[in-house]
Amino acid sequence: MKLYAIYKDGVLYKASYDQNTPFYETIKGAEAAIKSQTNRRSLPYDMIENRKQYTEKDIQDYLEKQKKRYTIVEFSVKENGTIG
Repeated sequence: MKLYAIYKDGVLYKASYDQNTPFYETIKGAEAAIKSQTNRRSLPYDMIENRKQYTEKDIQDYLEKQKKRYTIVEFSVKENGTIG
């Protein structure tokens, strides 16, 4: 069985506090979690509060930089239940 984990800046990342584990059963699930963390709803408060001083290009550049911070790593679950 394969599991997928998200790393942000090289550190294991849990995209949702509601989720019990940082692992995803499908690559699509991990990609969706990253997508939810790199959309307009996840802009920092200061960008939202001072949005008049940011152009659309500034916002898009920020979101693209955020996307590059995430990586998906594939793991295999061994027979004894450990992840390797």
